[in-house]
Amino acid sequence: MFLDARDLQSDAAIECDVCIMGAGAAGITLARELSSSPIKVCVLESGGFDIEEGTQALYKGEIAGTHYPDLDVARLRMFGGSTNHWDGNCSALEDLDFGERPWVRYSGWPIEKAELDRFYPRAQAYCQLGPYRYDAAYWMDRAHAPALALDPARAVTAMAQLSPPTRFGDAYRDDLKSAGNVTVVLHANVIDIRTSDADGGRIASVTVAILGGSRFSVSARHFVLALGGIENARVLLLSSSQQPAGIGNQNDQVGRYFMEHPIVDGAVFQPSSQRLDLRLYGELKIDGRDITAFLQLAEPALRQYGLMNVRAPLAPKTRYQAAPGVEGYHELAEAAGGGPMPDNVWTDVAEVIEDIDMVVEGGARKYLDRRLFPSANDLGYYGLDTMMEQPPDPANRVTLSQRHDAFGQRQARLEWRIDANTQENLWRCYEVIGAALGRAGVGRLRSWREHHVRLFGTKRLNYGFHHIGTTRMSANPRLGVVDADCRVHGLENLYVAGSSVFPTGGHVPPTLTIVALAIRLAEHLKSKAVERP
Repeated sequence: MFLDARDLQSDAAIECDVCIMGAGAAGITLARELSSSPIKVCVLESGGFDIEEGTQALYKGEIAGTHYPDLDVARLRMFGGSTNHWDGNCSALEDLDFGERPWVRYSGWPIEKAELDRFYPRAQAYCQLGPYRYDAAYWMDRAHAPALALDPARAVTAMAQLSPPTRFGDAYRDDLKSAGNVTVVLHANVIDIRTSDADGGRIASVTVAILGGSRFSVSARHFVLALGGIENARVLLLSSSQQPAGIGNQNDQVGRYFMEHPIVDGAVFQPSSQRLDLRLYGELKIDGRDITAFLQLAEPALRQYGLMNVRAPLAPKTRYQAAPGVEGYHELAEAAGGGPMPDNVWTDVAEVIEDIDMVVEGGARKYLDRRLFPSANDLGYYGLDTMMEQPPDPANRVTLSQRHDAFGQRQARLEWRIDANTQENLWRCYEVIGAALGRAGVGRLRSWREHHVRLFGTKRLNYGFHHIGTTRMSANPRLGVVDADCRVHGLENLYVAGSSVFPTGGHVPPTLTIVALAIRLAEHLKSKAVERP
C-alpha cells in the first residue's frame, strides 16, 4: 500500500515492526524481501514517483577539497532513488576486496566473500541480470569470442553484466503496492532519530517532516537507514538531541571513510593488427543478456606492486579522438589564455607538430563546422575510460555544514580529496596493463599522464556517483559504525543498508553488492521477528 504523508493528520503516529528509511535499491529490496513475511513494514520515502524541485533541493550541501559535482545532482531523491538514472553496469566484488590487504590501510571486511555468494544470485534476479557468473571463460565460450591472451600474473579480462537498467521504483512498485504487510509513505522526510532513554541503547521512534506541512512519528521494533552514503551519515549526525555527537557516533566514526569511483579516460590502446578480435570488450547479447569485458590487474600484480585495482573497459575511438596533439593543443591554448603553463610544454609542442593535421581538423570542426581529413574518422584505437578504486581514509568524510535546508537542519558538508598516492596508483596500473599488452604482442598502450596530471580536482574529472563508506562495517566499534550484521554498534535495533557500510569500495559499481547485502539484512531481520522486545 502507498500513502502520501501530506494526507496524514498532524501529529499522526505510525507503528510497525520494521521501519525502512529510504526507497532506493536497498530500501525497496529490503521491503520486498520482507513482504513475504508476517512482519509489518513501513517504508519512508522523501520524494514521490517523480522528481520534485523542492524535495531534490534537500540534497544540497557544501563541498570542501577536491572539486565534486553539486550534491543535489549526484543522487535522486524520489521513489526508486538513484536507480532512476543508473546505467545498469554490474559486477560482483572479488575475494581480495574482502580481505585485509597489508598495503591498503583500513582494508578488510568482517565478513568473507563466501557470505555474499549466498545472496548474489538473488541480487542478480533483482537487477534483471543473467546467471551469477563473472568468469571470462564462461562468457567467452557462449560468445564464441576470445579474451586477450595476457600474462595472468599481470593483467586479466574480467566481466560485467548490463542491467536493462532496472528502475527499482517502476519494477517493484506493484509488488509493494499489493503487499498486505508493507506501507510506503511518500513525501516523508526523516529529520530525527529518538532513543528510548538517555543511555541510547535502543531506538524508539523517528520524527518525520513534510515540506511545508506537519510532522509525525513512526515507532518500530527495528529501524533501517537506507538513505544513501551521504544522507545516512547526515541523519545520524543530526540526531543529536539525546546524544550530542549524534546517534552511533560515540567513537567519532559516523561520516568518515567516504569513497568514490573517479573515472579517468587516461590511456589509449592501439592494437597491433586491425584483425585483432575484441568483440568480447564491446557490448554483446548472450542468451538475451547484455555483457561486456574489461581489463583489470591480476591479484599477483596487485600484491607485488602494492596497488589498488582499476576497471578499464576498451571503448572504440577515432584517430582524431585518440590524437595526443589535440589534447596538447588544448593545454597550450589554455595557458595562452591566462591558465597555468603545462609542466610538459615542449612535449605538448612536439605532439601538436606530429598531429598537426588533427589539430587543424579540430579547429575546422569547432569554428567552420567542417570535416577536412577523412583519416580523422579512422578507427583502430581504444580508450580506457578507467574506474579507480579509492582507499578508505578517515579524513575523507561527511560532516554538517553551517548552511540549513528547508526544515532548518544543517546540510551535509563533504570533506574529500583524491590524494597524490591514489593518482599515482592509476598511472602505475596503466604501466602494468601496458606491459602485459606489449608482451602479449597484441598492441601498445599509451598513457595520457602528461595531459591528465592536472585533471584531478577539476570539473573535467568524471565520477561513478557512488557514495561509499560513511557508516562502514567493522568488528571493532572504534573503526566503524556497524557490525557484521549491519547493526549500529551500541544499539539493539538500528541497522544501515547501502554502500555506506562498505569498508572498501572495490573497483566495480556497487549496486549488485548493495542489493545482495539488503537481501542478507532481510534474512537477519526475519530471524529477529520471533524475538519480542
